[in-house]
Amino acid sequence: PTKMWRSVFIVILMGQLSHQQQQQDLCGQTILQHLALIMEARFTQLDIMINEIASRQDINHQAMVQKVSEIDHKISNNNVDKLAELLASFKDHVIGEMEIKFQNMTTELQVMKENLTEENSQINSNMQSLEANFIDTNSEYGYMSNHLGEIEIKFQNFTTEQQVMKENLTEGNLHMNFKLRSMEENLNTKLGYISNHLGEMEIKFQNCTTEQQVMKENVTVGNLQMNFKLQSME
Repeated sequence: PTKMWRSVFIVILMGQLSHQQQQQDLCGQTILQHLALIMEARFTQLDIMINEIASRQDINHQAMVQKVSEIDHKISNNNVDKLAELLASFKDHVIGEMEIKFQNMTTELQVMKENLTEENSQINSNMQSLEANFIDTNSEYGYMSNHLGEIEIKFQNFTTEQQVMKENLTEGNLHMNFKLRSMEENLNTKLGYISNHLGEMEIKFQNCTTEQQVMKENVTVGNLQMNFKLQSME
């Protein structure tokens, strides 16, 4: 009998749920279904209590059925309004919590937007600093390029001067040889003196040539060092 009136109540409640489904949204339907399961659990507990009462007292089957019918009648008359009231209260509570969460989300989004704006400003500032540094670097590179051009011009001038000196020395050497030949023809008696004098001049010429070679090597080494420094700076 208890299963019978419980089934009847569940049928009535599900019928009410079917009626409520036309008026409530999906959230309300879920709440009503949840409440139906809770009521079913409550009636299950009530079954246990009734069975315990029936085992302790001498209550006949008809009286128990009558009592259950009265409970079913009371539930049928009053429980729908209570469920609707509870549902409305629960919906207001849920909607309030959702509004609070939405406001919190809006606040968090605003904070994120402000943080992104601040980070964007910082990035723009850093980019401006990088651009300024790049401009300064370009200016320094232009200055270095001009300075290197000046060095190259000086080196070319120095090379030209070396070439002129070499040509002058060659011309002087030829002139000296011509004079020596004349002296050899006209001053055979002074051959020894002239030979000694020529030896000294040859030594000086060799020293001059050696100094020129050293100067050339120094210039070459200086040029290599300057190129290495320029490559390192680049």
